[in-house]
Amino acid sequence: GSNHSKSVGTKAKAKAKAKAETISSTISVPQNVKKTEEIETEKVLKIHFVPHTHDDVGWLKTVEQYYYGTNNTIQNACVSRILDTLIVALQADPNRKFTYVEMSFFSLWWDDQTNETKDIVRNLVKNKQLSFANGGWC
Repeated sequence: GSNHSKSVGTKAKAKAKAKAETISSTISVPQNVKKTEEIETEKVLKIHFVPHTHDDVGWLKTVEQYYYGTNNTIQNACVSRILDTLIVALQADPNRKFTYVEMSFFSLWWDDQTNETKDIVRNLVKNKQLSFANGGWC
């Protein structure tokens, strides 16, 4: 019963963390970049990055072509993979946050997910790691 689902959840988190570490290891931060704590007393311009989507629904391809990554003669895009990798990355690091915008893509993705993945997403929203902007069908 619940011990099995805890075990499955723990395994999923470990797998997500391992994937995120693999991704993170390919990103290099220059040596001269200071941590937030180190610059608090300095007079500096603070730049805030807001990770979010900007996938124009139906711009060059149909919603389904963008979502599934088909008809790449027009443009390479597979929006479903954004959500797949996003959930893994957010699970791996509770300090990460992301804002998702295009509800038509999210709806297609959500309908394809298992109950376990839906619960993970609900927790990410509850923990304010995943938020939604606009709320429209665009």
